Amino acid sequence: MIRLEIDKQQIDDLISTIKATDAEALKALRSTIRKMGQWLRTRAGRSIRAETGMNNKILGRRFRALKFKTKPDGGIGGVWIGLNPVDLGLLSPVQGMGGVAAGPMGKGRAYEHAFMGKRPGEITAKFKGGVFRRTSKKRLPIERLGYDIDDEGRKALESDVMELNEFENQFFRVFERELKWRTQTSK
Repeated sequence: MIRLEIDKQQIDDLISTIKATDAEALKALRSTIRKMGQWLRTRAGRSIRAETGMNNKILGRRFRALKFKTKPDGGIGGVWIGLNPVDLGLLSPVQGMGGVAAGPMGKGRAYEHAFMGKRPGEITAKFKGGVFRRTSKKRLPIERLGYDIDDEGRKALESDVMELNEFENQFFRVFERELKWRTQTSK
């Protein structure tokens, strides 16, 4: 888990400068944390898509903004990012003589002794178009193969998304805007 923390003193200074009430400040903080979660989600998605070469249809379901939680000393919000392997059935697999070739654009890999399951709607829906490999010499058991994005995803997150200065600047820009809007509408 990667943590980004904002200095509470700077938040208190901004609240006192704008002369907002505690209720307005809490509402503005909740809204800001929610918006920053969405901002992080967008930045992470762009960065991981650029690093892996996969499209939004495949990676879009792997980003979830978490709900805001209030604590006595502030609030917590976040983004869940799924870096588990991507099913090869989503990456346009091609069955060859020696196995299956699949992967994102320009980064395809060959998986020896692999085979493709039937597509949905065919005789059996058990395999649902995935790519599989036998784990023994017998017919069963089999394992579903995936394209690992963990290393590429972590590299993209650490290099592009987690720049603290940019996050802090965006946070205070959004928080100030939200706080001013809340104080104007309550009058």
